[in-house]
Amino acid sequence: MTDSVLDRLKTALAERYRVEREIGAGGMAAVFRGWAETSPNRVA
Repeated sequence: MTDSVLDRLKTALAERYRVEREIGAGGMAAVFRGWAETSPNRVA
């Protein structure tokens, strides 16, 4: 079974960001909501 894109992002970015969920997709891209581990800022 293959990992989902979200699972791979969580693993790859775990030291810097907490990726929560996909917030949109279209064409050739997807946008995910997350938090920067070093500040309280939301990131996409």
